[in-house]
Amino acid sequence: MDRKIPIYRIKSNSPIQEMRLMVQEQQDELYRVIIEHIMECMDGDAEEGETLAYIIDEKDNEYDLSIYKENWRDALIKANDYFVNIEEYETCDLIKQMINIINKDK
Repeated sequence: MDRKIPIYRIKSNSPIQEMRLMVQEQQDELYRVIIEHIMECMDGDAEEGETLAYIIDEKDNEYDLSIYKENWRDALIKANDYFVNIEEYETCDLIKQMINIINKDK
């Protein structure tokens, strides 16, 4: 896997609130990173739980953002909702195919 792992900076005074704000502001990129990672895992090119992004606060505390297989379906459903809202239907079709594969593997 040769993808670049994004790094996001947040303020330390309220890390949870700052993380929520960062996710909201960066949701397009984050959803695309999640979809790409899950596809790589399905193809055997990545491992579940690998770091998707780093979040670093003002005190240089580092948080790793990762996703495990049991959460793939829920993450893809949320991503699909986002892509429906921005009317990016090709991505929605891809997500639906991925969800179907996950459902078959259960």
